[in-house]
Amino acid sequence: MEQRIWGDYHTHTLYSDASGSIRANALAALDMGLKELAITDHGFGKAFWFTQNFAEFKTACAEIDEIRHELSRLKILKGVEASIISLDGDIDLTEREIAATDIIVCGYHRFTKPKRLKDLTQFYMPNNLRPPFVSASQDNVRRNTRASVLAIERNPIDVYAHINNYSVVNSYDVARACEDNATYIELNEKHILQFERALNGILRTGAQILINSDAHNAESVGNTPDALAFVEKCGISGRVANLGRTPSFPRRNMRK
Repeated sequence: MEQRIWGDYHTHTLYSDASGSIRANALAALDMGLKELAITDHGFGKAFWFTQNFAEFKTACAEIDEIRHELSRLKILKGVEASIISLDGDIDLTEREIAATDIIVCGYHRFTKPKRLKDLTQFYMPNNLRPPFVSASQDNVRRNTRASVLAIERNPIDVYAHINNYSVVNSYDVARACEDNATYIELNEKHILQFERALNGILRTGAQILINSDAHNAESVGNTPDALAFVEKCGISGRVANLGRTPSFPRRNMRK
């Protein structure tokens, strides 16, 4: 039987940097046979035009409520793709903003406002300015790992997004933090090479994986052929929590 995901928990809309509407994403999810969909637009601390603010997020939530009523076959989660903004694991969401979400996807993003000057010089600049063909230094990896582990430990993050994308980490330490804190590690359709480099460390732990599209248009929602092929090639289907089933999100209770 062909494998497929039952939920896509990382999708974007016009509320941040994508081309589709919430309704278009929801209809595409139904066309793909999904049972669950998360709308996770960027917010709220990115420094450029494509971030949403909290007022826009609340408007999006009202729109989701309407679509939920119309498309009752699909469970739609109100989410945010947050960013790690400091070496101490701070993220760009306040307690009030966290409480308003159903799901939080979080990772490192280049275009985010750091919390302090120290975070700019010791966290963002070493990651953002390093050429892709140059390996991250041991100090850089250590700092990145510490920031990710603390973010996972101190915040109710449901999904740790696109591991090793610009911010290279010790994948075993991050995966162990994910396992200990009921946070899923994302296998992102757009960042499979980075995930592959982290796989050995992940498999040394019991951390669970979510396949997500990171869709920026409706046509990409639930469309993860490369991630599915990778999972099959590596024989790790049993570690994927949304493959032929829907996952639970234990950390959601921490936001209420």
